[in-house]
Amino acid sequence: MDFNQELKSNNIKIEHFIFHIVHQGEEKPYLLDETPLGKYESFFAERIIETIEGNRFKFLDSSLVMNFLYEINNDINSFVPISKKMAEHFQSFQNDLIKPGVLILMVIKIAKKRFFSIIKYDHEEVLAYKLDKKGSKAILEEVSNSFTKSKDSLHKSALIKLGNKSGELLIIDKKVRSDISVFFKGFLGVERKYSPTELTTRIERIVLDVTKKYRNELPQDFLRSIKKGVYDISQSGIEFTHDAFYDKIFGINGNENIKKDYYKSLKKSDIFGEVFNFDKNALRKPRKIKISTAEGIQISYDDSVKDRVSIKEDKTESIITIKTEKFFYD
Repeated sequence: MDFNQELKSNNIKIEHFIFHIVHQGEEKPYLLDETPLGKYESFFAERIIETIEGNRFKFLDSSLVMNFLYEINNDINSFVPISKKMAEHFQSFQNDLIKPGVLILMVIKIAKKRFFSIIKYDHEEVLAYKLDKKGSKAILEEVSNSFTKSKDSLHKSALIKLGNKSGELLIIDKKVRSDISVFFKGFLGVERKYSPTELTTRIERIVLDVTKKYRNELPQDFLRSIKKGVYDISQSGIEFTHDAFYDKIFGINGNENIKKDYYKSLKKSDIFGEVFNFDKNALRKPRKIKISTAEGIQISYDDSVKDRVSIKEDKTESIITIKTEKFFYD
């Protein structure tokens, strides 16, 4: 399912909204009966949109959160009582590493389709000021219970669409951007939709397909080394993010059309926005081909350029032909 297309092409309508206050080290959260959204719908709609570049997950059969959402989906009047159960479930996973804040639950509509949004918003220290009666002196004061637009405050968020038997999620966890923290995974009851192996091989396929489409515009040496370039990055230990990877692979050889098709392919493959660690064993290392002649001549080249080398043999001799744009003496 393409979350990105639906979220970008339609307005978000928040139909139901509530939050409960979660404490650090407390046994139970502070539960509310209602939270009127008032004029602040656009503020929280923007927070939902931030989640579209999250990683894709799916519910486990044992997920309590999935069951909670199905109850709400079947009976919208259960929204408030179920949200309280969800907050208590969240609180049961609390530990010293989780900052105090609020757990937000929203039911939203996008193009007449129902989605759910779960956001853990951290309390940030904010300083405000007010003027004294004369207007000549400013008085600073701390606002401890506040929502800010800072992306660091939106610590964990999940956008969810239920299916017939399960559901799909886009998740951002600021603590573990390339995956999800053990705490949040346990609360939601989810697992990654695509394995590192699947993600790694999909990225290689996308790069090779885009490169093939623009082969008449790209330098020959770039085309011959592209597969090795993807392999080398997959072995480097760096995280995949779509912008940084594009810059590393295409660099000065890229252009707006290539980048546009690259993003389009990511979305078509359902992995746009994914951040992950490459599977170092997913891709085959480009093979090195070595030839030695009876006269002591040695030729070595990568498997990716084997189409530039041809060997013709007869009864008395062999002829090796190398096609190249330019050669150099070492």
